[in-house]
Amino acid sequence: MNPAPLASGRASHVRADAIEGYAESLGWIRVLDVNGPIAVYHRPGSPLHQLIIPLDESYDDYGETVAEAVRKLAAFEERSPAEVLELLLDRSASRRRLVTPGLPSVPNRGS
Repeated sequence: MNPAPLASGRASHVRADAIEGYAESLGWIRVLDVNGPIAVYHRPGSPLHQLIIPLDESYDDYGETVAEAVRKLAAFEERSPAEVLELLLDRSASRRRLVTPGLPSVPNRGS
């Protein structure tokens, strides 16, 4: 049974830093000394299972590459790709709100 394909259009709205943070929270390890506008991660305990994260959102295939990363993360977690995509879209939206100029900052409750 093939899972439903992810829409690369929706995946193109996922920020690279959201994918990186999510992968790192699952224990994926960044491969150092990779040249180019990508980040490469490998699965914990398995350097042969790699995840490629595009860092430049302006590339034409950004959404396709993100969709492939989402599929690999979903398989690793044994979740549906759609569920992982939604989590990453939520993280991306949160990060965009934090860095949008002109919007008031969130007050620090500790002060």
